[in-house]
Amino acid sequence: MAAAYACAPASCDTSTQSDDGTSSKTVGIVGAGPAGLVFAKELLEQGMDVVLFEMQKNVGGVFSRTYDGTMMTTSNVLTQFSSHQTGEEKEPLMYTAEQYVGYLESFAKRFGVLSRIHFSTRVERIAPKSEETGKYEFTVRNVSPRLEATGDHDGGINNDALMRAEWDLVPCSDEMRFYFDHVVVCSGVNLQPVMARWPDMDKFRGEILHTMGYKNAEPYKGKRVLLVGLGESGSDIALQVAKVASQSAISSRSGPGTVTPRYLDQEPADLITNRAYYCMPDEGTETLWRNVFWWSYQNRKALKDHTTNAKWALDNYKRNALPTNRFGTKNTSFMVAQVEHGTAIHPDIDHFTETGVQFVDGTTFDCDAVIVNTGYKGDLKFLSSSTGGAVDDDTLADFGD
Repeated sequence: MAAAYACAPASCDTSTQSDDGTSSKTVGIVGAGPAGLVFAKELLEQGMDVVLFEMQKNVGGVFSRTYDGTMMTTSNVLTQFSSHQTGEEKEPLMYTAEQYVGYLESFAKRFGVLSRIHFSTRVERIAPKSEETGKYEFTVRNVSPRLEATGDHDGGINNDALMRAEWDLVPCSDEMRFYFDHVVVCSGVNLQPVMARWPDMDKFRGEILHTMGYKNAEPYKGKRVLLVGLGESGSDIALQVAKVASQSAISSRSGPGTVTPRYLDQEPADLITNRAYYCMPDEGTETLWRNVFWWSYQNRKALKDHTTNAKWALDNYKRNALPTNRFGTKNTSFMVAQVEHGTAIHPDIDHFTETGVQFVDGTTFDCDAVIVNTGYKGDLKFLSSSTGGAVDDDTLADFGD
């Protein structure tokens, strides 16, 4: 990995000269995840001078700071960039987060992007283009993980307490300023946790944690744990916790969408992806997928699905859960938790009690901890900090060229 970015001068004009003596266009990119790296590569090839700012200490965005054991739900065949195929796609597999970050780093090195990244650097604000200079002003600061998360873990709701140290970055330098002709924002949509709220959460005597604060299941060994949400992270974490908890349960407001395993017949399931599926009339699509799910269940031995016995396919068939209806869950970990560890699935939470929760159907579950897997949202406040307003269409228009 490249070393973390060292403190730069308080102000820096990034203008450079091209081979013909003219000034190259300069571009400031926020984020060094997949999108930021690709943007940088393409702009460099167009002769522009590019600088990237990344809060984390390495490339990869959300994939560089996720929970232990994270695995992609798209194969290396479909995830690799066409300009950087490594040969690994000849043996299709699902990358782990570590493998994918390694792939992105090799991409950044190959195309000369890695040396242009300021790691451990957070963009505090971007001022709209100056009429005087014609440039955007970036104000940035170096950041480092807080040694200890703040807040009270013994009770109550405290967002600071829900963030683990590697997410809780605090400034460690004075402000620095950079000036660019163009701005590209590639900070993603998984920056701020969306914490669902239910009545009487403050009465619960156990721990309530958002996925953002989850690293591994070790703290939940021997405990009773409720997991909320059945997205892909929620499904994976449900199985990790079920393996070590004394008892676990899942709460889902509307259940999963279409459930598909990562692997079918020992190959990544996304290899059957075909745009033709989405070109069919709605009636034809529904018939196709219902037949696929029924065939998969009937031929579960041929598919070598010994863990869940193709429960996912039968469940999709019974619920008429089609890929075209709603966003699905592309792993079956929560079903493995059901089959092998007795994890029960409940509807939405109605309210909390001192010792657990009551669900909307009147059933209850006493627990020591609740892990809330209700997703994330983007954070563009660095664009609006100069005016103090929310980021809306008018704010974004101020940054148009």
